[in-house]
Amino acid sequence: MLPTFHRIALIPIFSCSLVAARSASAQVDTTGRTHFYVTPYIWLSGITGDVGVRNLAVHVNVPFADVLKVLKFAAIGGVEARRGPWLGSLDMLYVSLGAAKSVAIRGDTGSFSLKQRETILQPMAGYSIGDSRWALDLLAGVRYWNLGMTLDVDRPRAQNERSGSRGWVDALGGARFRMVATPHVHVVLGGDAGGGGSKGTWQAHGSVGYDVSSSVTVGLGYRYLDVNYDRDDVLFDTHTHGLAFGAMWRF
Repeated sequence: MLPTFHRIALIPIFSCSLVAARSASAQVDTTGRTHFYVTPYIWLSGITGDVGVRNLAVHVNVPFADVLKVLKFAAIGGVEARRGPWLGSLDMLYVSLGAAKSVAIRGDTGSFSLKQRETILQPMAGYSIGDSRWALDLLAGVRYWNLGMTLDVDRPRAQNERSGSRGWVDALGGARFRMVATPHVHVVLGGDAGGGGSKGTWQAHGSVGYDVSSSVTVGLGYRYLDVNYDRDDVLFDTHTHGLAFGAMWRF
């Protein structure tokens, strides 16, 4: 059975799927022009699940407030291009964090620390159907993960440290529904699922965007991301969820 720790300062996956302000207009463009969308965003997410390297594993339950204590560097954003009913996108993430400690609750007092770096790239392609009020994007692509972890458990009677890094690719299929609620307010609901490198991964999200100008939309959303990777002596079976916000520029 995995040792359990409360209050572990651990970085969540911020996810490489845009959520905050991706709606723009729901109308499928028929002008023949190519439109580009650039979106920096952030995901205020917590994480629960099991992480491990070789024979050392822990259960984590982390609120977002703990993330800021250990975050060293993060670069997150995405781009999308649309031409007629066709679209293509690329979401990118790089996160690095230092170690932080917590107190074990099972019997004896000790400490746990984790160092982690994570890169996620998600290229997607799709086809849109709809009219001036709504659009449904049918999507397919992959999510590439590269994860490096160092786990260190220090207890009175034992000290263990394990390090490992893995990269894998999951094939994805999904859909995204976009709707114009009012002339300046847009609603997006979407999700995807797949697997391959991992045993399985899926996510769901919803967001509301507001046009502050003809070329800029700001938005607020919520996302849930699940992944189960348990191969080659690395365990990363986690659920990441929380509020997201960002801004989108249209060109």
